[in-house]
Amino acid sequence: MTARRRRPGCWAALLCLAAGGAVAEEVRPAAGLGLRQGGDVLLRLDTIRRLNGVNGGAPFGNSFGMVDLNGFAAVERLTVKSRVAMRQFRAQDSEGAFRDQGAFLSELQATLDLDALRLHAGKFGARFGRGNVDLPGLFGTDFIADYELPERLGVGLQHDITGFGTQTLAAELFTLDGSALSSSAFSRPRFGRPGTLRPWRFRGAQGAAGNDGQLDSVAVTLDGREMPGLEGFGYQIGWRSLPGRAALGERTEQGVVGSLAWAVTPAAGWTLTPMAEVTQLDHVAGGAQPVAWRSLAAELRMPGGTSAVLHGTERRVGGSGRLLRGRDRLLGASLAQDLAELMPEATSNALPLLRGLAAELGWKSEYAPDASASRRRGLDSLGVELRWRHAF
Repeated sequence: MTARRRRPGCWAALLCLAAGGAVAEEVRPAAGLGLRQGGDVLLRLDTIRRLNGVNGGAPFGNSFGMVDLNGFAAVERLTVKSRVAMRQFRAQDSEGAFRDQGAFLSELQATLDLDALRLHAGKFGARFGRGNVDLPGLFGTDFIADYELPERLGVGLQHDITGFGTQTLAAELFTLDGSALSSSAFSRPRFGRPGTLRPWRFRGAQGAAGNDGQLDSVAVTLDGREMPGLEGFGYQIGWRSLPGRAALGERTEQGVVGSLAWAVTPAAGWTLTPMAEVTQLDHVAGGAQPVAWRSLAAELRMPGGTSAVLHGTERRVGGSGRLLRGRDRLLGASLAQDLAELMPEATSNALPLLRGLAAELGWKSEYAPDASASRRRGLDSLGVELRWRHAF
């Protein structure tokens, strides 16, 4: 989004810095514009209904909220951005609503823009794969989260190479954030407890590759876009290495990723975007197992703010024994609607806050070996999400 130009204000700048930051990704400050600040907020209310229970249990529903509060302050060529997030910190296996909700600082970084070269340092999500951005659908990123690299402390650079469209080479050095910045509020589950999705704070004693407190983890990616004759096409290839601690018997996790997406316009107002991503990691989390992910998806955007999605991901786990090997599959579909498009223009103009309102209905089916590993079973879920985005 384009930042709104305002008179500089110290309190406004401080509030933006405390509030959050993905918005600044799209802000390229130019010299001489003075202090600017802004941001946005994304609120999501989800209800997920598991249609068949886990391990023979009864079906159940889980309602929860997610918040992303983003902000930035920019002066000359320097941008500082941050993000405060709220998530559900524990996996749920019984009926409930708004349980184990926690808030944390997921991003706080400074970026120096030198035109074709950008330098950044602080807390950020390291670049590796585009699935968390490109793969659509209510459940499209469920397996993708396995290899994301959120909440890293480090430094990095991006360099734009022009000539045949724009190719962006990025390199980052980082470690998992084990500082006080990783502390959470409201929910404080302990590491290693059953169902914990995010502990109340990360610490080196929790182990895993890339969690040694040193800037020795690295990720390198190359993104391409805006290439002549390939309108709407984009790709990324990447490599990463996360050292383990030999004293604890951990190995170095290494892996590669390749992803692409191509948006085509078959008719006016219609956009079809097929996407694919393949990822291979060896010694996942410092262990012995290799894991591979293969994802395919297609999104169709229609006139009137409607979109439909089909997606699928296969996750293969390798190993030397039968109990260590396995293959999981996730299939899903979603239908989303921009609710503002259904409102009369007079209503939309009178109530501008409603313009960021949307709803999505999704279905997924997960297939995984059961405890005996002799047959497969499916876990089906339906979900509905109401979301609202507002820029400030």
